[in-house]
This record gives sequence, structure tokens and C-alpha cells, in this order.
Amino acid sequence: MFLKNYKLFTLGLFLWLGTVHSFAAEQPPLDFVKTITNAMIEDLNVSKVEIKKNPSLVLDIVDRRVIPYVSKETIARKVMGRVWKDSSEAQRTKFVEEFTTYLKRFYSKALLSFDNQSIEFSPDVATKGDNLAMVSTKVIRPGQASVEIKYKLAKGNDGWKVTDLIIEGISLVINNQRQYSTLIVQEGLDAVTAKLAYNNQQEFK
Repeated sequence: MFLKNYKLFTLGLFLWLGTVHSFAAEQPPLDFVKTITNAMIEDLNVSKVEIKKNPSLVLDIVDRRVIPYVSKETIARKVMGRVWKDSSEAQRTKFVEEFTTYLKRFYSKALLSFDNQSIEFSPDVATKGDNLAMVSTKVIRPGQASVEIKYKLAKGNDGWKVTDLIIEGISLVINNQRQYSTLIVQEGLDAVTAKLAYNNQQEFK
């Protein structure tokens, strides 16, 4: 399922990845998503020529502009599932680090496919209390069907952060959880983390 829907994820992931001003996380949920989305589109357009020559430039953009606004530990904990509570602090820290790097590379690869899409933002934001929200958007693709993307957000002391991305009803977190939780059971957490680390060290292109 995860691989089958990879192209849909790549259509939406660029929306998550934005050049974000320091105030973005303190904005209301809809404005938060708009800020990171519109800024990323601008950044991609400005850097298009350079990125084609050197794709790894996208990694730097994502690392500086995106990762601080993603709830890294929350996502990693969900992906690990029940293994989280049975693992040591050192194991958790290492998995969070390597899984975050994996996400950074995955998202950066998705950004390379960005071309001529536009975004519509739904003004109707689903909320649960003051600290949970879901923002709905639609990717308009020239000559193709539009794609619905929803952002799950949680607000902590440092503002809003993304905790999941749902594209056409498919959760990025749940798909990764299905993939990696099975591997962890079969091979062990340390082995899976080591494989992530190895893959993360490969050339990005």
C-alpha cells in the first residue's frame, strides 16, 4: 500500500515542506499551513535551476526550514508502536534521529517532482480543543485529477507542528508504521535503525 501510493504522497509532501518564518508556528492552523506552503513554492521557483544541477540542495532547505516544524518524536513513536515503551532511551533517540533523516530525504525527493501545481485551502479547520487541528487542502494538477491533502497538527509550548499527512485518506504515519513495525518485530529495533542509518548515508540524487 505504501509503495502503491508513493506518487500521491509526493504530490502532497511539497506542501508540508516550507521556508517558514519564525512566527509561523504561532499562527492559527490554517495560516500556519498557508505560510509554509506558499513560502516553499516560492523557494522552489527561485532555486529551480540550481536544484536541477545539484539536487542535494533540497536537503539543506528541508533541514533548515522544515524539520523544526515537524513533531519528530511524535511521528517516530507512532511508527515504532508498542516497541517504543520497551526500548531504551538511547534506542529511541537513535531511531528518532535516523527516521527523521529518512523523512528528510524522502520529502526532499518528493520536492524534486514539484512542477506547476497550485493549492486550494479549505477555510473549514477541524479542531479538537485548543491544541489539535486538521487543515484540508487540495492540490490542483494541470490536466489531472486533484488530490486531497489533510494536515494533522498539534500545538505545544513551541507552537504548531505537523504530526501526520493524510493524502486521499491514506496516512503517512500509519503507512510507515505498518512497514517499520513489522520489520522491527522480525529483525529487531537496532537492526532496523542500522539499516536506516546505512540508507541515509547513500548519495542523494
